[in-house]
Amino acid sequence: MSALPGTTGRRRIYLMRHGFVDYTSPHVRAARDPSVATLTEQGEAEARAAGVALSEVHFDIALCSGLARTRQTAEIVLAEHPDAPPLEEERRFEEVRSGRYIDFHSAEHLAATMTFLFEQAGEPDTEFLPGGERFADAMVRILDGLNDLLRRPGWASALVVAHEVVNRMLLASVVGA
Repeated sequence: MSALPGTTGRRRIYLMRHGFVDYTSPHVRAARDPSVATLTEQGEAEARAAGVALSEVHFDIALCSGLARTRQTAEIVLAEHPDAPPLEEERRFEEVRSGRYIDFHSAEHLAATMTFLFEQAGEPDTEFLPGGERFADAMVRILDGLNDLLRRPGWASALVVAHEVVNRMLLASVVGA
């Protein structure tokens, strides 16, 4: 026997969050839209470190959510791979859509608000910020994206660069939480 039962044809998904961004930056606050956030110098350094750490991994597929911060992260990681696949956008892996803009004046204010929201995420009809996407709807969207990825033929190793809540939901689903 050349392989243990159940070990052939395995697939691996390398799931990453984008590098660090500053949701309280003047750029985000002026736009009143967290979706415009881009990597900071620290975020770029994190992405470079991830690229080096994963440089020996062959990726058959590379996906990002399409938001600038995931695209930047994925491009930096893939720059360490001379035979990198083309980067694809999977919009179903976009961060949960926020509702009414809140002008967070500090990282601490943002963290406290997010902690409260995450603690409520399992409750029916809970939205990601007032007027935002319901967590339950986001879960359906995100898992549809994962299921479509899993149904795709011809790959064994995928890089997925997404967002904190997306990654939490994917991991929670996989472990049955």
